Amino acid sequence: MDLSKKLVVILAVPLLAQVGTMFGFAYLARAAEEAADRANTERQLAVALRNLDESMLENMVSHHSELDLKRDAGEPRGMQDSWIKLVSGVRSLEDLSRQDPFVLNNLSLIRQSLIRGRNDYYELVRKWAETHRDKSSSVGIRPDWRVLRAESQRLADLMHDLDVHTSQDLDRNVTEQNKTYADIRSFLMLSGFASVFLTLALALFLIRTVVFRLNILRDNATRLATDQQLRRRIYGNDEIALFDKTFHSMAASLREALMRERAVVENAQDLIAAIDEELRFGSVNPAAESLFGCLRSSLLGRHITDFVSQSDLAKTLSYFDTVRGATSDKPLEICIDRSDGLKMDSLWSTVWSAENKSFYCVAHNISARRQSERLREESIAMLNHDLRSPLTSLSLMLSFINSKISDESLSEPIKRAEASCERLLNMIGNLLDLDRLTTGHSRLALAKCDIAQIVLAACDVTEPASQRKGIIVECDLDSIFVDADGALLERVMVNLLSNAIKFAPENSSITLSARTLNNQLEVRVKDQGPGIPPDKLEAVFERYRQVEEHRSIFAGGSGLGLAICKAIVELHGGKIRVESQVNQGSSFFFSIPMTRAAAGSSIA
Repeated sequence: MDLSKKLVVILAVPLLAQVGTMFGFAYLARAAEEAADRANTERQLAVALRNLDESMLENMVSHHSELDLKRDAGEPRGMQDSWIKLVSGVRSLEDLSRQDPFVLNNLSLIRQSLIRGRNDYYELVRKWAETHRDKSSSVGIRPDWRVLRAESQRLADLMHDLDVHTSQDLDRNVTEQNKTYADIRSFLMLSGFASVFLTLALALFLIRTVVFRLNILRDNATRLATDQQLRRRIYGNDEIALFDKTFHSMAASLREALMRERAVVENAQDLIAAIDEELRFGSVNPAAESLFGCLRSSLLGRHITDFVSQSDLAKTLSYFDTVRGATSDKPLEICIDRSDGLKMDSLWSTVWSAENKSFYCVAHNISARRQSERLREESIAMLNHDLRSPLTSLSLMLSFINSKISDESLSEPIKRAEASCERLLNMIGNLLDLDRLTTGHSRLALAKCDIAQIVLAACDVTEPASQRKGIIVECDLDSIFVDADGALLERVMVNLLSNAIKFAPENSSITLSARTLNNQLEVRVKDQGPGIPPDKLEAVFERYRQVEEHRSIFAGGSGLGLAICKAIVELHGGKIRVESQVNQGSSFFFSIPMTRAAAGSSIA
């Protein structure tokens, strides 16, 4: 039974009990009223009987001698009225006792006896009158009163029986009335006790079915909040039981999610920590041991500045103050002094919770990255100083020697050596340029540039190579001005044109075009080369990557030209892509914004 039906039962039971009590009380009250009516009727009947008895006695006293006969013979009207009064009284009694057969029967006998007595008395009066018609005669016949006395005795017996019966009925009705009143009092008391018992029973039922079960839900909520085992599920199919079932399912899902979250935190390679507002560790995951070089338990309660290198102490405190004020969400690199004396470079991302008054931090160990960056910087320095300078000197020396030799047989090897030095110098230059572009050390010198002039300048640079292969470069260009670094865009065009000339067949053509689209400048370089397989379209813009099918046919090249193009285009906030079909040529596109919000910005 669902909760709404239970509530209906809780409300309906006392209402039905009250209705039953009302009907019971109404029934007893009606019985009491009927008993009172019967008692009142019996009292009226008793009074009427006494009045009739007195009237009959008075009539008997008034009609028992010769004087009465003489009087009634002289005035018959009075005699008739007295008898009519008696009969009328009997009929009134019959009207009062219509529900009592015994009384009605006796009253009928009384009425008949009165009629007989009246007739007998009338006969006596008539005979007396006939006997004394001669007023001069003093001798007459004495009246015979025996019949009238016998009728009077019979009438008295009937009246006595009726009086006894009426008295008994009156006593019985009074007793019944008192009993009814006693029943009413008992019923009211029992109803009161039943109401109290029913109220207690319903209260107990409500407590067991609603309040007690709600307390279980509240206790389960507390247990869930404190990570304790929940109590057994509530039995039933009402709303509370369904809510408890849903609550258990939710708790199971939360515990599962919490277990997954704990597994992620516990197995994370990065430090995950909670730090209070005084910058003391509140909790850390196992990765803290590898970062700080000590047990995680020994970190709890310690100040973060105990592990920060002195050189980073000021910026670390300033960083946490900034995060607390929610004015920065940038990560911070902090050098950690481990307990074993080693130094670890780490990158910290932190958020502040005002509600919990805690910092929540994720620290990534970047020591390996820093080491690789140092190695890269050392390699770049080596290329720049230990290789570039000697190669430049060697190239100048070979050029000088070649200018002094007139023998062609000796000049040819020197020229080949000079060309090799130039390729090495170009490769080193490309490496250094690509490093500056990808590490954010290169800044854009933005200015209004005419893309047509840039493309023509690139054509001039690559014209000797195109002429050697008989390639025609066709330009479909208009003057389009764009905010860009003209030198870098010319570098992009030179690389794309050189790449197209390198892979295009002899006596073919290359088409250059430019257009504006959605406030973007789009430049296209289309050749008739061997094309690029679909799975290699993205790879061609990576460092040192060339299509394998082209390596054996088109020797030379470092594989850095397209990577440099991509870096320059992205530095301008643009994109570069290629469309190609095998044996049908390739089309390289790059697009950059027509305007820049901030001149001289760089990519971090």
